[in-house]
Amino acid sequence: MKRILTITVALLISMTILGCDAISPQVTTTTEETTAATSDFNEIHDVDDLSAMEMNRSYVLMDDLDLSDMEWEPLGGFEEPFIGHFDGNGHTISNLTITTKNTDFNGLFAVMNGKVFDLTLEDASIDYSTSFLTYAGALAGKIEGGNVENVDVSSDIDVSNASSNTFAGLLAGIVQAHVTDTMTPDEFVPNHVTDTALSGTIDVTSANYVFVGGLAGKTYNTELTGNTVDVSIAALANEHRIYAGGLSGHNYSGLLVGFEDFVDETSILISENTVIAYFDIRAQGTQAAVGGFIGYNDYGNLIDNHVDADMTVSGNNFNIGSLVGEDFHGMFERTLSTLTLTVSNQPDSISVGDICGFVTEDTDVSSAYYNLEYDDEIALSNGEPISNSELQTETFYRDTFGWDDVFDLTRLTGLYSE
Repeated sequence: MKRILTITVALLISMTILGCDAISPQVTTTTEETTAATSDFNEIHDVDDLSAMEMNRSYVLMDDLDLSDMEWEPLGGFEEPFIGHFDGNGHTISNLTITTKNTDFNGLFAVMNGKVFDLTLEDASIDYSTSFLTYAGALAGKIEGGNVENVDVSSDIDVSNASSNTFAGLLAGIVQAHVTDTMTPDEFVPNHVTDTALSGTIDVTSANYVFVGGLAGKTYNTELTGNTVDVSIAALANEHRIYAGGLSGHNYSGLLVGFEDFVDETSILISENTVIAYFDIRAQGTQAAVGGFIGYNDYGNLIDNHVDADMTVSGNNFNIGSLVGEDFHGMFERTLSTLTLTVSNQPDSISVGDICGFVTEDTDVSSAYYNLEYDDEIALSNGEPISNSELQTETFYRDTFGWDDVFDLTRLTGLYSE
């Protein structure tokens, strides 16, 4: 008789590992599952059709839509998330504007549990102040169990939070897998975000915790593959921590760890992503974990990823890495991270690593190359240095990583030839 172990046990383990992550929303769902029709697509021709969407039906966009001159009210909500499929059909929704906090979940969708694909969100603007826990992203405030494929976003996000925590990313505030309290390990399937192209700015001022990333403020047991990010991030935390990364501010991928006897694979991959990121991080609170790629990583497996970052930091305590600020139990393979780091004042404590600013004993690093410009001492070294001249040759990427079919090598060499 097959032994049944519920995911709830794994969640309890993960919460213990994460510690401060208890401030995140619960990922266990106890409500009755609701299904949506995903074979019949209703056509959307205008803004009225878009606003009138029902959250348990599927839709196809038939024309480009311009949301200028209106305040957008996010679709759905925490109690009624979008669970259907949304086919962008190659069309564009432009000038989405949000200037009020709504239900604390802000984006085209408030909460999205379905699937969105082949869509462009152009010139989205989210700019509001709040005193409550809040989530902001052009596509959704929160994605839980939803899959995103081939979505392009250009967006500017500006959130000021007077007394609580803020999650912000160009795509979503938080992206997490859907889990129920009766699910067994072999039934769990991670959600995924793949082939997105994201560009824009994020500026967050928050009294408490800040989770900010080019794709999402926090990613939780989610596969991230083939995404391209070009982002400028400014973040200020007045009292507590900042987690900031060019792809994700805070990532956890260890839900299946400990259940090796019941599943074929426990790792949840983050692969073939490329990031260009600019950071201005002001940590007036307790600490900041800042990485060119991910701020805080727990059990994430990073394979075939590239980041080029420029970072200015000021404030109190920092853990900074060209790839990851703080790592717990992670694995890095075939990664390239370049970072120019400027410290505008002398923090109380700063740990700068060539790859990671902080690691645990079981962090596994192989074929991780870096180019770091920093005027002071490097506290941790576990990568392989690479010269500017090598970065400008396609041979380096072919021979070292085998990236011919992973990234555009002409674009990579051009990035370092400017």
